[in-house]
Amino acid sequence: MFLGFLIEALAITLAGGVVGILVAFALTKIAIFIPQVPPGARPHISLVTGLTAVVLLALVGIVAGVGPARRAARVFPAEALRAE
Repeated sequence: MFLGFLIEALAITLAGGVVGILVAFALTKIAIFIPQVPPGARPHISLVTGLTAVVLLALVGIVAGVGPARRAARVFPAEALRAE
């Protein structure tokens, strides 16, 4: 049970992170058309930056998901349904 909740927290975190990275990538492509940006200062996202972000997101997802996963794994399903 614990592992299932932890994997769910990690999946949600990584899904949000991937969407964020894709939006950031799209915005860097749009920023090229802003006339005030000097030619040498064009924004870009390197592969190392993207991979670092994904690894950090995974770590944050695991750390943030451990507490709720432990609490949820300790509750019996019948008791959780009765509480609602």
